Amino acid sequence: MEDSPINRLPEDSLHQIFSSLSLRQIMTCRSVCKLFNQILTSPSFMHLISTRSHLNLLALRPPHHHHNHSRCESLCTSLHVYDPDQNQWLRVNLDFLPFRSPHPVASSLGLVYLWADSADSPDSNKSLIVCNPLTRQYRVLPQLGSAWSRHGSVLVDSRNRVMVLTELAALYFSFSQKTQQWLKFSSNLPSKPRSPIVVSNSVFALCDVGSPWRSKWKLFSCAVNNMLNLNLNVMNNNWECLERHEWGDIFDIMKRPRLICGNGNKILMIGGLKSSYSLNQSCLTSKMEILAVDFDPTTVVAEPLPPVVTAADGRPSESDEEEEGVEKPVKKSREIVLGRNVHTSCLAVTEPEANDEFTGDKDAYMAGVLARYRKTLMDRTKHHLGYPYNLDFDYGALAQLQHFSINNLGDPFIESNYGVHSRQFEVGVLDWFARLWEIEKNEYWGYITNCGTEGNLHGILVGREVFPDGILYASRESHYSIFKAARMYRMECVKVDTLVSGEIDCGDFKVKLLANKDKPAIINVNIGTTVKGAVDDLDLVIQTLEESGFSHDRFYIHCDGALFGLMMPFVKRAPKVTFKKPIGSVSVSGHKFVGCPMPCGVQITRMEHINVLSSNVEYLASRDATIMGSRNGHAPIFLWYTLNRKGYKGFQKEVQKCLRNAHYLKDRLRGAGISAMLNELSSTVVFERPRDEEFVRRWQLACEGKIAHVVVMPNVTIEKLDVFLDELVEKRSTWYQEEHDQPPCVAADVGKENCACALHK
Repeated sequence: MEDSPINRLPEDSLHQIFSSLSLRQIMTCRSVCKLFNQILTSPSFMHLISTRSHLNLLALRPPHHHHNHSRCESLCTSLHVYDPDQNQWLRVNLDFLPFRSPHPVASSLGLVYLWADSADSPDSNKSLIVCNPLTRQYRVLPQLGSAWSRHGSVLVDSRNRVMVLTELAALYFSFSQKTQQWLKFSSNLPSKPRSPIVVSNSVFALCDVGSPWRSKWKLFSCAVNNMLNLNLNVMNNNWECLERHEWGDIFDIMKRPRLICGNGNKILMIGGLKSSYSLNQSCLTSKMEILAVDFDPTTVVAEPLPPVVTAADGRPSESDEEEEGVEKPVKKSREIVLGRNVHTSCLAVTEPEANDEFTGDKDAYMAGVLARYRKTLMDRTKHHLGYPYNLDFDYGALAQLQHFSINNLGDPFIESNYGVHSRQFEVGVLDWFARLWEIEKNEYWGYITNCGTEGNLHGILVGREVFPDGILYASRESHYSIFKAARMYRMECVKVDTLVSGEIDCGDFKVKLLANKDKPAIINVNIGTTVKGAVDDLDLVIQTLEESGFSHDRFYIHCDGALFGLMMPFVKRAPKVTFKKPIGSVSVSGHKFVGCPMPCGVQITRMEHINVLSSNVEYLASRDATIMGSRNGHAPIFLWYTLNRKGYKGFQKEVQKCLRNAHYLKDRLRGAGISAMLNELSSTVVFERPRDEEFVRRWQLACEGKIAHVVVMPNVTIEKLDVFLDELVEKRSTWYQEEHDQPPCVAADVGKENCACALHK
């Protein structure tokens, strides 16, 4: 090489030759020989190419080393950078840096940013260095403290502005400033920022806003452009939480999400699927639109209403006295609008493709389906008024238990061979309800059911086993599960008429008792009827039995307290449901007023009655007197958690809130000229049925005949009721525009005093 003619060329000619090459080719030529390296690293040549466009380099972060570095460690090291334009790796020598262990953290416009240990510092304090690996120039940025590099993320934008995000503050440095100093953000992040990125003139980062037991990620943004206050050396801006309807449930689906990059109004995020969505933790990428988009979730689905089906209606009228001006319900077939055929919109189960394990397409598809489904749930929850479910709950602390198959097989008071159970929680919940209904621990037996209907099925079954030839008496407005039990157990069932309020008519009850005086009576007493929320008078029912010649050993009373069974004890002057009275069992739903997220219930009966149902099960090493056998072991934990958090005082406050809001709704309906009724001990407001079935479906109203109802639960706020009322009044004005088209008379359903039809108002 020494005899090569190129050695005889003048230096400026060599500079012109090499400067015609690309920067990548120049870096390659450095390693050809010592002469080329000297020429291409000379100050004159560096100055010549300094105006070239920068390399688009991506620095490779080396692996972490957990051992201590020796003081004699070589200061010379190399760095591997990736050139995406040429799709190749380049090796850059960093021997010009007088630092140990350089650790790249960012790169922009051909500059590389590194943390490195000072060679002269005995404490090994790290410095933040920016260098140009081509020109071999470097610069040490101002120090911010001994521990600043241990928990900071370094960001660099397209203008080489450097930002270090820490847990407590965001620090900013600009090369354009004559005074080389850091400027502080007015930071208001809820937690340490995760995977921050710079997009245009904004910084984006993920923050955990969840609980210590469950992470919940949110996207935060902060603008950094034109916000410098040079006099105060402070950035006058705040972080803003970004939320968009169209993103759906992406932050709940992804595990350990990370922001990758952004461009314009789009951000690329990557993360694994949570175990509840995927067993193999496949990777999922998501592109999110940052800009707001007008979105109306109620317009997503516009399906036609289902066809009208004619069904027999056995509504009572035989014992009602004729009243002038009151339309009487007639026993005839009436039209019932059934729900949609789910087969038209069901989600088919498909077999995975052979390469799904590697592509993750199936997991991504399922994650998208679940995200859209959650968005639907959020909207339907927002417009939920007609069914008695308390949707105001937060069980984030219990998410850690969803990875276990908890099954309370058999008797809750006797452990079985299956060890993954929650009997200790179940019995604790049962004891709480036993105290509420005033029965001693050694006198009751019960269990947590899979739903409210199972409690009724069990209560009626116990009554039938106690009195095999007994007749079941239930008011016509009892829950349909009571009549289902009669069919299942082949029991003789007598339907008792009701008052206008929905309460059992004890006059008719007495007539029917006397007609069957030779057989024992099994009675279902409603602690809140399904449609009108009426509470049967337990004391009057017992008095009627006694007056009809039924001693306590010839009747069995089951109290169906699905919703109001937990509200009644906290209502002043309300009749008590207690085992100090001659009742046999009480059941209540756990997913209604309590607010358990899965259907469940509590059933309690007297110990003396349960032996007729109990049987020993050898392979369980336990006894079983339940109906279903396997029972959800998570439900008792959720109930136990809620009872502990709220207690008697908490439930009392919620009951008072529900009753207060129910009266507000009733008063506003009556004020708008709409027929409405509210029973004294109830939070169920009954009113005239809306004419538009689409409106009924939108607000999920429960309807029967000419009436509908709203069940005011703890999650139903005044604001929500106002939205509903305003929409109802607006719609109603279009339903009855014509003079001859008037609202229906519902006096037979709610009473003349509550009817606002033309005849009664």
